[in-house]
Formats: sequence, C-alpha cells, structure tokens
Amino acid sequence: SDTIEDPYKVYKRRNLYKDIEKKNFISLLNAYKESLVNNDFDELEKLVMGCLNMNSIDLSQLEVNVGKIESSSMPINDSDRFCSFVKDKLRGQSQSAQVHIITDNCGLELISDILIGSYLIRMTEVTDVVFHIKKLPIFVSDTIMSDVDDAIEVLNDKLNGSTEFILTSDSTGKRTYKCHDINDKTLIFKADDIWHRETLFKDVAEFETWNSDDSCALIIVKGDLNYRRLVGDYHWHNSVPIADKVSYIRKPLLIIRSLKSNVILDVKPETVKRLDKSAPNWKISGQHGIIQFLENK
Repeated sequence: SDTIEDPYKVYKRRNLYKDIEKKNFISLLNAYKESLVNNDFDELEKLVMGCLNMNSIDLSQLEVNVGKIESSSMPINDSDRFCSFVKDKLRGQSQSAQVHIITDNCGLELISDILIGSYLIRMTEVTDVVFHIKKLPIFVSDTIMSDVDDAIEVLNDKLNGSTEFILTSDSTGKRTYKCHDINDKTLIFKADDIWHRETLFKDVAEFETWNSDDSCALIIVKGDLNYRRLVGDYHWHNSVPIADKVSYIRKPLLIIRSLKSNVILDVKPETVKRLDKSAPNWKISGQHGIIQFLENK
C-alpha cells in the first residue's frame, strides 16, 4: 500500500476520468487494440508518439492547453530507429530481457507507459517491464502507487471490456501484474524515494546495477525533470552531444519528453535557429517534444 495518503488523489481521479475522452488518448488506445488484433509491429510508432503526447501537459500547469505534438515540431525524433531496435534486437534476443521505465506523470501518461510496456511484453522476448515510481507526490501529477490502481482500472474498463491486467503480487512498495493471457511475463511497479529526490542520475546506484545486469535490455526515461536529472541541470549549449553526458549509462536508452525547460542537448544548430525564429518559447511551452534513442552504448 501507499506510505502516505495522496493529498491530490481526488483531483487526479477527476481529471483522469475526464481526460480519457480526449481524442489523443482514444487514438492511442485504438493503436494498442490494433496491435493486439494484428500481432505485428505496425502500431509501435503510434504508441511511442502517443506516449510523447500524453507527456505534453501535467496537472501543475493549470492554464496550459497543449495540442497534439507533430513530427514537424520535434527537434529530435528517433522513433523510427527505436522501432527498428525493438523489431530487430528485442524481438530476436535468445535470452530473457528486462526493461526499466522511469515514470513521470500519472493519468494518461502513466497509462501510455503501461501500454508501451505491455506491447513490449507481447511482441518481444522481454519478460519483465519494471516501472519505477515515486513514493510521494512532490508535484501534483507525480505517479505513486495509488495512481497505478486508477490506471489499471481504466485500462481494464477500456480494453474491449475484458480484464487485460491482473494483479498477481502486492507487497510494500511493489506490485506485480500480468497480462490476462500471458502467465510467464510481468509488469512490475516499484516505489522508491530516490525518484522524487534531486539527485542527478549519474549518482543514482540503480543505473550501475542495470549496467551490470545482462538481462537489462533497455532503459526508458520519461519527462522533463527526469531529463534534467539525466544530463545535469546546467546551461548546456544545445549542440552538446548527449552521449557525452549520459556515458554512465551503458544500456540502450530511450528518452521521451515534452519540452518545459531550457535544458536540451544534441540539437542541430540549424534546427535551433529555425525554432528560435518560428516559436521563440519552444524550449518551455510544452508544445514541442523529443523522442531520442541511444543504442550503441
């Protein structure tokens, strides 16, 4: 169970059940349903883009109305490279694999994370997807364990009227679910206070643990604040290669983030110039985003 009573719970639930009627979310859910029916990789890029769009706004931004993020407004978009990695590498692995997702916001964004995790379990040799969530909500939208319950409730209601996700284990700070028709693969939710602290990721011991784990096949980092913890919250020049700043991670790394702060690396100078002219607040508006994939670690 949760270590605290979430003071934002009523507000979160009210917004979640209002947001599930939004077109962006319905499109994401339909893409996942199509992947179940067709059992192929055609829907993966839609799921990844949907995951970005669900990150475009959180409940702490009360007056922001963000539309759908299009490819044209993305200074970095490696979604095609990531999809190729999933099809060519994760699918063909000879040993069991594990994926770690450092989550960000609750609600629709958490649901999109769960759909990505479920997709990887269904379509590849990935056996476990571990979602790393916070123990307490520093910001309104931060995901804690009670938000997982609400997300699973919505998904089980919306996915063809069947119970897609079944709780198999529940202990303090950890819950395990399985897809209803897959017995030997799991979605694991782990709460830890390291994820709501200010510590830069280069100083977080979990990353070195994953580096040493042969089964760790992919790390996914979600959201703007996690991005700043990933690269260092400094005044980097936008063209600085991100690989230089995340060299402490030696596993394939996927970054999904809408831009809500000035810290962004690895953007081509001509792209910066174009966006500075067409949308001067592109780094902070939440209307632009990145999908960045680093495979050769």
